Amino acid sequence: MRDATGFETILQKLFQRYQLTMNFEQYVLVGSTVRSYLSWLRDSGKVDAVFEDSRLLWTAK
Repeated sequence: MRDATGFETILQKLFQRYQLTMNFEQYVLVGSTVRSYLSWLRDSGKVDAVFEDSRLLWTAK
């Protein structure tokens, strides 16, 4: 299995990459968009979702 990454880490990397300012509103807005995109990627077979230590982790195929 490739390295699995949690949602919070994915969101953090996106905010850093695009130099976004983290606040509650941005966290909720961007976070819900990213969750929807991850769900679509899973449905499309491009990523896997695994549970490890009671955490949902994402891994690229």
